[in-house]
Amino acid sequence: MTTIAVAVLAYGLLDRRQYLAATYGAMATRLSRIKEMFSEATVDLASLVTTTEGLLQSEHAAWSEQMTRTVTKPAKSGSGDTK
Repeated sequence: MTTIAVAVLAYGLLDRRQYLAATYGAMATRLSRIKEMFSEATVDLASLVTTTEGLLQSEHAAWSEQMTRTVTKPAKSGSGDTK
């Protein structure tokens, strides 16, 4: 039973790791785009700060929600149920 519990926990943590890797990559891309817009002088400093803060706040909220979820139990298959 302990082995199964650890396996479920490890699977849940792997899912979190994959989620973080994907979102970190997307965040890096978005921040690069914001930096390019500022470098090309298409936005002013106030817009840069506002845009960056908004992005960071939304990502933090999404990450917090994902990280505070408990590890879900695997769904039971209905094919082997007999009464």
